[in-house]
Parts: sequence; structure tokens; C-alpha cells
Amino acid sequence: MLIAGDGDIFKVLMDYEMNQRIFLEQRTQLYWNHSGHWTPETATLFGAYDSPTNGGKGWPIWLNTNPYIRLDWGGDSGTGEMAIMAMDYFNWVGDAQYLPLAYSVADFYMGHFNNRSEDGRVLVWPAQVLETFWCDFNTSTASFENCCSNDAPTVSAMHALFDKLLALPPTVTTPAQRTQWAAFSQILPILAVNASSNVILPAAQVSSGRHNSEGPEFYPMHPHRMFTKGRQVASNTSIELGISTYLQSPWRGANSGWNYALNAAVLLGLTQQAVPMLLARASTPPAAGYRFPGYAPHEQDFDPSSDRKFLMGCSLSPTLPQLAKLPALHTFNILVMHLDFANMNRALQEMLLQSGEDGFEDTKVVLLPAWPCAWDVHFRLVGPLNTTVEVAYVGGKVVSLTVEPPSRSSAVVWGGCMTA
Repeated sequence: MLIAGDGDIFKVLMDYEMNQRIFLEQRTQLYWNHSGHWTPETATLFGAYDSPTNGGKGWPIWLNTNPYIRLDWGGDSGTGEMAIMAMDYFNWVGDAQYLPLAYSVADFYMGHFNNRSEDGRVLVWPAQVLETFWCDFNTSTASFENCCSNDAPTVSAMHALFDKLLALPPTVTTPAQRTQWAAFSQILPILAVNASSNVILPAAQVSSGRHNSEGPEFYPMHPHRMFTKGRQVASNTSIELGISTYLQSPWRGANSGWNYALNAAVLLGLTQQAVPMLLARASTPPAAGYRFPGYAPHEQDFDPSSDRKFLMGCSLSPTLPQLAKLPALHTFNILVMHLDFANMNRALQEMLLQSGEDGFEDTKVVLLPAWPCAWDVHFRLVGPLNTTVEVAYVGGKVVSLTVEPPSRSSAVVWGGCMTA
């Protein structure tokens, strides 16, 4: 939404989270006697779970009996992602009113994970890996069994969160906060990696059994953006671990409904892998039986899809569903970018523009980081610090480039397809 210039719509989501923050923080205090808040995946408008699944017979009041969401602290729960989104809003719009969400999530992580591994770092246990690898609770012994530790979604959420918190300008933070964040960031767990294959693992320890397919090793790319082409271009940061992980992942071809391999590929600049998935999503027919033809079917749960919902207002020539039927050379005329199919739309935007993820003071805007160089495109999108960029790229050449305000022109860099 922010890249599309839809900050006002994005604000609705932030208001929703802020409106329930007091409840969420009080719940944390009641459950665990520490500060901060976390959000469950299946939440009501009030912040509670959408069904009475907490505190079953023989269970602690805070423990959810639903094994799919029981101990998910940084993945599908959206806890870390929501905090990062609050900082994105500040970075794009310049409005700090939602930063308390990020501060509160940081408080939760700092207060919640008190276990330490042998090297003195934070140990995330008991934990699960999204909906894929679970953690069991034995009511007879009141103990956890067959659990995961240091799952990639939670670990990457904490790294991305504290990295951004420490980059915030002093005008919106306090010395005490920065000292506390810096100390905690020094003992964060390291992403578990298979050294021989150079891939990020779903967790340092994985429980037995597998229940769903979500690609947890993609979380350091999407949505937590530790490894992105934008970072590589802006700061010469190596993203080889992310690329190697993606290319070897068993979930790299998952492209239905809420699956996000497409988004991870785009953020890594893997154009060759992203294009077929983008076009496959574009050719998805509408859900059968609905009056509004923009609703998409859902491949996992129910129709109409909340992951792939289509909202009219996108000006494309030709339209994306038509693109799947065209030859290799496509022409896009993207003047107003509202939500298309959610994951597809986000991927399309980040093929054209990514943040350099290099702080808040002079954030780089990286153009065409994953765009197919054979495709013509005319787009107008918004980068960090209210930087509006309009580009016409035709016949393999940049025909025009306009940056507003002009003072941000030096922050706009090319990630690919940069022939003048």
C-alpha cells in the first residue's frame, strides 16, 4: 500500500492495531507478568482469539489448544511484521504516531524469551515453526514436548525489528530505549543455517511431523526483509545466503493462495523465478458463484480469498490476466496501483521498486530490482521519505525519470535494467 501511495488506507490497518494495543498489553501482563504485546493469527476485531481455545482443561490460561497457532511468536501471528510495518509507515509518510506498536513488540520479545543457550544468546523455546512443525503440551506433566527452538520466522522477526529500532532517529526514541535495544540485539539468536548447503533452516531444532506447507525459511526475505536486492544495491550487502536458500527450498515453487515464494523471489531479485509465478497468478480465474468478478478463489481455505482479493482501480495496459496470454515482450502502463491479487500485486510493485532498507535519514529507493528487461513499463510509485518516482522504460531503455521532490534524486538508484 505504501509503495502505491495508499498511506491513508495503510493507516486504517495501523489504527486497528493501535486501538487494541491496551488490551493486548494488559493481556500480556496478565498471562506472563511482563510488558509488551503480541498478536495471534486468528484475532477478532478486539484482539482476542476468534474462538475459545485458550486455557483448555489442564492447560495454562495463556496456552492455545489449537496446534496450528499455539506457540507462533513471530510468523503467522504477524507480531514482528506489524511492528516493522509501523516503522515502514514512519519511513514512508514521516508520521511517528504508530511507532509505539514497534516499541511494545520489542518489549514483548525482551520480556518473554528468558531462556539462554550455551553461548549466552536468547533461546526461543518452546516454539513452533508456523503451522508446519508443532509443539505438544502434555497435560499430565504440564510440560512441553516435541518442540522447536529458534524458528526462522521468530528469529528473523527479532533481527529485522531491532535493526530498524536502532536505526530510528533520536528524535523519536529515548536514550534508555536505545541502550536496552542495543543490549538485547547483542544476544539475539543467530539464524540456523546448514553450513554444507548454505541454506537457512526452518529452525535450529525441528519437531517431528509436518502439518502444513508454508516455507518458513523464506521469512528472512518476506516479510522481514533481511535479504533483499534493495539492501544489496543500497549498501553492498551480501544476500547470497538468501538466494541459496530460495533456490534449494522445497517450497520455492509454492504459488497458490497465501504462499509467498513469489514475494521472496522478487525481494531477492530472482526475476527468472518470479515471472512465471507472477503470470500464473495473473491468469487465476474469478471465484465461481460471486456477483463481483474481482474476487479470487482460494486454494487452501475458503472463497472468496482474503489473500488474493481483487480491488478495482488498477490501470494496466494490457491487464495482468491478459499478460499470461501474450508473448515474451509485455507492455505495462501502471499509473495508479491499487490492490490486485494481494501477493501478486505486492510482488509486481517490488519488481519495480524496493527500499534500500538503509535507515531512516536518507533511505535509498531502488528501481527495477527484479524487473524483466524485455518488458516495457510506465509506472509511478512511492518510495521512502515521500519520494515519488515516475519512470518510462521502453525498448530496453529508460525514456524518462521524474523524482519528486527533486532533492531526493540522489537517493534513487538503479537495481537493474538501467540502460539510459
